[in-house]
Amino acid sequence: MPGGRVGGADRWSLPDPAERDLQVFWSVGATDSGTHRDETESILIVVSGRKTVHLWHQRAPCGIGAGDRNRSLDNERPDGTLVLEAGAALHIPKGMWHRISSAAGTLAFSVRVADATAFAACK
Repeated sequence: MPGGRVGGADRWSLPDPAERDLQVFWSVGATDSGTHRDETESILIVVSGRKTVHLWHQRAPCGIGAGDRNRSLDNERPDGTLVLEAGAALHIPKGMWHRISSAAGTLAFSVRVADATAFAACK
């Protein structure tokens, strides 16, 4: 496993993809995420380029499984559309349906936000 050791202890290692807190998106060409919802709160940060985000207010129920997260909303008009340029950030709540397209050459980060109150509502 990649990483390092300092004084006999692990210094760092790459997390399992299901447990990562940061994703990096670099679009060589134009891209489209397809309509989906995520199991965590996240903040999308555009470093360069442009992302168009379509949002639907319908939220997923607690306990959604990864296999249930995709849905075709192509014929349904989004409740909102935002164009994010370099330097912009957007909070995407857990379970919110969204679709993101990126212009060629776009660099962005998505940071997962753990919120204990969100998990308490699912108990």
